Amino acid sequence: MAETQKGLFGEVRRQEIASLVKKKSRVTVDELSEQFSVSTATIRKDLTELEQQGMLKRTHGGAISRNYANYEQTSMEKEGQNVAQKQAIARLAAQYVHSGDVIALDTGTTTFELARHIVNIPNLTVITNDLKIAGFLEQNSDIAIVLLGGMVRHNFHCTIGSSVLSALEAFYVDTLFVATNGISIVRGLSTFRIDIAEIKRKMIAVSAKVVALADSTKINNETFSAFAGIQDIHTLVTDQKADREFVREAVSLGIEVVQAEI
Repeated sequence: MAETQKGLFGEVRRQEIASLVKKKSRVTVDELSEQFSVSTATIRKDLTELEQQGMLKRTHGGAISRNYANYEQTSMEKEGQNVAQKQAIARLAAQYVHSGDVIALDTGTTTFELARHIVNIPNLTVITNDLKIAGFLEQNSDIAIVLLGGMVRHNFHCTIGSSVLSALEAFYVDTLFVATNGISIVRGLSTFRIDIAEIKRKMIAVSAKVVALADSTKINNETFSAFAGIQDIHTLVTDQKADREFVREAVSLGIEVVQAEI
């Protein structure tokens, strides 16, 4: 009888976990352990079983809904999300930009926030495939801007395609500020599309230093196409809500992790 009840309680808990993931899009092992008053080992077993049932996708330290893992929000949809975190990360990341630098700004809402903070840095060159970043800097600064030409990706205000990759081969970049849809210790940095991943990978290849900008909601997330290993970046700028275990592991691998106050 006790075993039957134990199995029943476990099934109910897994159903509630599945509902919670569907509602929140992402959860961590620690928060589930606390909420259901069971060990983290039990929660990990639950998540593994739910993944096998196709109910969610496991990540390092938690789980995300399958819809969240496969759905890419447009730039407009992302602009209003985690604004305080993005602004704080951008302010902190600006310290890595110096007069005379040639930097690359990957397309993204956080890199756009960074553009706002570098307008007064003299003798700066910015390479980007982001139309909004280029337009903002053209109107608000004397920065030399290199806009990488290519096919415009509608609703994401950026250029893509082989011409972007070819153009990048002509440059040497001091520091790349790269955006990511997910970052984990095991899978590294990832995004939703193969063509976007190729551009990010090429940007990394031509850059002496790589600074990843990722708010805490991106930590331990994994999306469709990986474009860099965790050790391919030199610095991660995130916020103070970032998963502590992830931060500890990243630092142990030699990555500088700086966390912005919100």
